[in-house]
Amino acid sequence: MMNTTIDKCYVGSTCEIRSFGNELLSIGVIEEIADDYIAIVPHNERLRLFNTSAKLKLNIFNSKAGLLVIIAEVLTSSPFQLKIVEPLKIIDHERRSGFRVAVDMWAKVSSDSRFSIFESYDVQIVYINDVSICGLHMFSEKIYEVGSMQWVMLELENRTIITQIEIIRKSEDFAMTRNGVGLYEYGIRFVELRPEDDDRLCSFLFKRQREISSKVK
Repeated sequence: MMNTTIDKCYVGSTCEIRSFGNELLSIGVIEEIADDYIAIVPHNERLRLFNTSAKLKLNIFNSKAGLLVIIAEVLTSSPFQLKIVEPLKIIDHERRSGFRVAVDMWAKVSSDSRFSIFESYDVQIVYINDVSICGLHMFSEKIYEVGSMQWVMLELENRTIITQIEIIRKSEDFAMTRNGVGLYEYGIRFVELRPEDDDRLCSFLFKRQREISSKVK
């Protein structure tokens, strides 16, 4: 069964099919909302073709029910019909900051992309409590200046992602204590993920969200 509470009233509604980077890819119409998939047909002549398991964001417009924003995976794709599965609703603040899931993990932050312990670069161990397609929240005893650029190394299910980040927000005081050490909270923006790392991150977020949803049931 599909993990969704999407109302059948959205059948017949126009939808924008977008990338996670918000690029408009196609415009379609919701043809069917079934128990295990959502079918979309072209608004005009044809839909763009998508790879199976690709991750998409849909803005679905309905004058009575209002705007619905979901992210989902591609099941099948043709010029005349797109079927998506595993839809997850995006709430208001997530539309601005990205699809965000809770995690409990440690990562490394460095001023250099090499993360070499044999070099003189300052490598810090930081705690991460949530990750999104746009960035993450981290906690560190080190003081980073807002606007400064760093590098982060994330281990996502035995897959390593190294990408540049920007510090966009910092707590004034310690936000939490771990192992007796006071930690500042930071809001982090990914500067530019490589396409392969973007795919890895999206896959991790979907899997993690499904794990969380199954525990709630």
